[in-house]
Amino acid sequence: MDKKKTKEKKITKKTRRRSIRNTLMISFVLPVFLMVILGVLSYRIASDAVLSQYKEATSSTIDAVADHLGVICDAIAAKALELVGNDDVKAYYAIYYNKSDAEAVVALKDARATIENVPTTNKNIYSSGVISERGKTITSITSTATENPFKDFSETAEGKYLAENKAIRNGWLGYHTYVDTITKTDVSKYAMAYYQKLSTPNDILIMDVKMSVVDEILESMDLGDGSVKALISSDGREII
Repeated sequence: MDKKKTKEKKITKKTRRRSIRNTLMISFVLPVFLMVILGVLSYRIASDAVLSQYKEATSSTIDAVADHLGVICDAIAAKALELVGNDDVKAYYAIYYNKSDAEAVVALKDARATIENVPTTNKNIYSSGVISERGKTITSITSTATENPFKDFSETAEGKYLAENKAIRNGWLGYHTYVDTITKTDVSKYAMAYYQKLSTPNDILIMDVKMSVVDEILESMDLGDGSVKALISSDGREII
């Protein structure tokens, strides 16, 4: 009988010790578990807040850069329209393009001077030119036009695009392939090209933006380590 009681006491003590141990473990583990959950939730909340702030700051930076580049492009587009209405340019391509008298010589000289002078009036422009089917093709960079300038231009990607979209009178594209060919211009010199149709048939005015200008703008964007900044034209040219 005594042995039985002794055994029961031992079992009771073991059970009590186990219960106390379990209680202590629960008392320790539960706060740790709750702290882990709290930490995870806090991290997620803080991470979401930081990410949201980063996205907002990045969006603001991109908007500011877009506005800056927009001002530059608008100024070039305005310059193109100015040349469309220029008396010397209109006189040559509308009246004197197929004449060889003294007045025609003067008209060509004046039109060439006006077109070639464009880059000196806007520091963001690398080159300017007019590709013409009827008159002389003029560029601000020394060039030798092909025998059929407008035909050859029409066979480039840019020429085909304008031919397929006759309603479009102006717009930005990534390249001016024909101009590059006759002027031997490296595409790394400019970032985008602006095309403006003149009031005369099959005469296209082209201006571009210096690559250094776009590079400087992209470099000014601080988006953090590992970020990639690029300008992509409507026809897919990437400036990274």
